[in-house]
Amino acid sequence: CPNNTQYLDSSFGVNLCMDCVSPCVFCSSKDNCTSCIDGYYLNMDSQKCIACVITCKTCHNGSDTGCLSCYGDSQLVGGKCMVVQVAVQSVI
Repeated sequence: CPNNTQYLDSSFGVNLCMDCVSPCVFCSSKDNCTSCIDGYYLNMDSQKCIACVITCKTCHNGSDTGCLSCYGDSQLVGGKCMVVQVAVQSVI
């Protein structure tokens, strides 16, 4: 197949290039991912994409301290995505 976003499937008696199925970005077969979309991490043992905790944009495992990057206004602190609250002072 021309790129890693497809895998070679010969289950129908002919060789076909099939698209990887989300959440896989890249794959080596129908059931084996090599890279995942944001919000998922690759379990190296099963070759499956597993969801990160909901606050993580990217992660290296499924724990709440496994975040590598965060969404929006959240900030990465000790592997966790924390919402940063800005204190607003009023001037009188």
